[in-house]
Amino acid sequence: MIHSIARRIRASTQRAARLANLDDSRSQPEAAASPPAPDHQLRSSAEIEQERSASAIIARHDQQTLDDVARLNAKYAEPVFGSVRPWDLVLMLSRVVDTTDRLLGNASQLTHVLQIIDEMKAQGALTDEFLLMAIIHDWGKLLLLTDEDPANVVCMNRFLTPADRKGMKHHVPQWNHDEFAYMRLKDYLPAELQWLLRYHSIPPQRLHGYMDEFDARLSRSLHTAFFAFDHESKSPTRHPQSKFNDYNGFIECVFPAEIIF
Repeated sequence: MIHSIARRIRASTQRAARLANLDDSRSQPEAAASPPAPDHQLRSSAEIEQERSASAIIARHDQQTLDDVARLNAKYAEPVFGSVRPWDLVLMLSRVVDTTDRLLGNASQLTHVLQIIDEMKAQGALTDEFLLMAIIHDWGKLLLLTDEDPANVVCMNRFLTPADRKGMKHHVPQWNHDEFAYMRLKDYLPAELQWLLRYHSIPPQRLHGYMDEFDARLSRSLHTAFFAFDHESKSPTRHPQSKFNDYNGFIECVFPAEIIF
C-alpha cells in the first residue's frame, strides 16, 4: 500500500505548481524572432534540423485520433522485445534519446532516470514507490529502438474524449510510451502505480474535469510531485551522482526474473 509522502514531497509539489502552465510548451509556437545573435551563438545546421524534426514529431502526435489509439493498442497487444530480464530494460535506456525533449537535450533516458533519483534524494522524497517509478516510467520509450514513429512514443499527452463524465478510466488519452509501459507492467504494480505510469505524461492541469475521487487523491499524493521531479530534474549537462547498479537488487525484488515486454 502506498504510504503517506505528503510532508516529504511538499517542496516538489510546490515546484510542480510552477509547471501548471507547461501545457506541453514544446508544441507552442516560437516567440517572436530576436535580433541576430553573434556568430558564436548561431545554431549549427544539425541543431536546426533536429529542432525541425522534433517540431514535426510533436505535430504528428497532436494529430492522433481515437482510431489511431485503437490501432496502436491492437498493434502492441503482442510482445515486442519478447521475454527479457527487467534489469536489461534498464540498461537499454542508455541507448534511448528523446530528441523532442529540449530540457534533457541529447542525454539518454538512463541519465534522466538517475537525475530524477538525485533530485528525489535531495528533497527527501525517495520512497520505494517513487524510486520504482523513476526507474520504470519511461521504459515505454524503448519503442524508439524499433521502427515505430516517434510521434507514437514521445510527447506530452491529453485526453481525446470530452470531459462529460468523471473518472479517468472512462476516458482515452493519446497513445505514447505511457500506454505501452502500462500494458506491459500493470500486472506487476499496485493500482496506484499503474495509474501513475499510465498518466505521467499528462500535465497536471490537463487532468482537471476528468478526475473522480480516486483520481483526485492520486493526483494530489503522487502525480503532481512526480511530474515535477520528472521535468525539473532534467539537464543536458548535469552528471548524475546516483549509480544505476545500486538499484539492480531493488528491481529484482519487484519483478520476476523475466517479463514479457
